[in-house]
Amino acid sequence: MNIRKELLYIYSLVLIVTFGYHLISHFLPIYLDSLGISLLNIGVIYAFAAIIAGILRFPVGAISDTFGRRPLLLIGVLGYPLFAILIAFSQNTFFFASAKVIFNIFSMVFWVGIGAYLFDVVSKKHEGRQIAGGNIVSCLSAAVAPLIAGVIIASLGFTNLFYISAAVTASAIPLALLIEKNKTRKHKKIKIDWEYLQKEYSDIINSKGFRIVAFICVLTNFVWAFWYLLFPIYLTQLGFSTVVIGGVLTVNLLFIAFFHLFLGKWTDSMSGRWLIIPGFFLMWLSGYALIWTRNLIGYALSRIGYSTGISMSWHPAYASLARRTPKKEHGGAVGLFGAVTSLAYAFGALIAGWMAEVYSVKFALMTSSTIALIMGVILLLMSKHIIKARWLYSYTNTKYKKHHVTHEMVHKHHDR
Repeated sequence: MNIRKELLYIYSLVLIVTFGYHLISHFLPIYLDSLGISLLNIGVIYAFAAIIAGILRFPVGAISDTFGRRPLLLIGVLGYPLFAILIAFSQNTFFFASAKVIFNIFSMVFWVGIGAYLFDVVSKKHEGRQIAGGNIVSCLSAAVAPLIAGVIIASLGFTNLFYISAAVTASAIPLALLIEKNKTRKHKKIKIDWEYLQKEYSDIINSKGFRIVAFICVLTNFVWAFWYLLFPIYLTQLGFSTVVIGGVLTVNLLFIAFFHLFLGKWTDSMSGRWLIIPGFFLMWLSGYALIWTRNLIGYALSRIGYSTGISMSWHPAYASLARRTPKKEHGGAVGLFGAVTSLAYAFGALIAGWMAEVYSVKFALMTSSTIALIMGVILLLMSKHIIKARWLYSYTNTKYKKHHVTHEMVHKHHDR
């Protein structure tokens, strides 16, 4: 296997898809709000789509372990240009919800395929660096997109932005065809039924540490939904233009890309306890800083702080999942883990939309930060599982050294 070539294909796919999608992702809540769709209904749109895609992750993960990664990549990448075109023609809550459901299904298929395929091709003892490379590519491409999108919206309008996004993401289709069939693992074809799914996912759920890992990442995705959905709307309500908002998001993502250079190394060299718990407290402090600040620099720093806290809390927990998952169940692990975290994101989006509609966007954001504080305290008190957990220790301190993964490839892109 030519690992360098396969990694180049993966990085290129991630770059194109992430850039094209993030041209519209951060501004979609603003667009829906500008059409007069209520904040509650915006939350419903995001939540319903995440629930459907989350449920479907269960069989898709197992299917990828049986039939390979290439079919998932080819099917998944088609959803991105389709979504952008559907959004351009949608005019009410029902059509937007339908378009979002269709997209989330395709996106879920793509990210399950790319995540499992990346697990397959990384070289032994270089997992952290090689997967971190994909994370950095993802962050950098996502970072450039909001600023460019803000300029396009200001000069050409939302509709043209959607068409441009469709053209960009469609360019990834030929690249997906380059993934060779024989590069995925070959398994004996078996029947995908309830008994098979039950056995595969039972093995994963019962692996040591899975439940606490899922608990941490479910909580992280829940509070992240508030910020992903409401932060752009909050800045819009304060009177900032799409260009300025795009600039804030770009600075945030550039910092996170830089932060990943260190986060991967820290996860390889220290216990996750020094990252997970401080991450939740950083979310709390950053959230309250956003509420009380009165200038653009403060808003930008608060967003950076919150995103950094999310990365610190998610990254070590997800890395431990990669260490413990048997190679033959990579797809199932990615599918199952993505399902539970997607459902958490859906619930968070629904609650965020309801709070913003009934109370205010500011109140909803403050609530998410308070929840992060409570989470941090709970995890701090769970010393038996967090502080003393050998499975959560660094790469060099655990006997499970075969696989290692970092944050962005799966977390982001529950809408990610």
